[in-house]
Amino acid sequence: MVALEIRQAIRSLGRAPLFAGVVVLLLALGIGSNALIFTAIETLLLRPLPVPHPEQIVRLGIRRSTTHISYEHPYVFVRVLRDGAHTFSDVFASGPMEMALASGNGVESITGNTASGNYFSALGLRPALGRLFTSSDGRAALIQPSRALRDE
Repeated sequence: MVALEIRQAIRSLGRAPLFAGVVVLLLALGIGSNALIFTAIETLLLRPLPVPHPEQIVRLGIRRSTTHISYEHPYVFVRVLRDGAHTFSDVFASGPMEMALASGNGVESITGNTASGNYFSALGLRPALGRLFTSSDGRAALIQPSRALRDE
């Protein structure tokens, strides 16, 4: 019974090759877009972060309105939270920063990212080569910014 219906469907598609081509094209586009969307969702939302104990990471935000949550905090807030909150093993900060990049005669506006000195150690990350910046690097720049800039 099923074999007869499949044979009839193939014969009817053979009689209208343009229609069959459109059907095959639409099926290919649908299957491809479905695979693309699933891959993106799996990569961005479902796969755990590549750090030790990703289930223990908490991101703190401030609700600015019913539709907007801000995850950018002043560094002083992060330091107070790190020193006063005993329920967290570590607290670190990161956030976007607009900068100017000079190259030759031109200047270009770029977006970079700032991070506290304990950013990598709090996440338990190790460098493949060389070393990462540490909390002491951040303190040296805060205490003597002009000297830290000259040393680079």
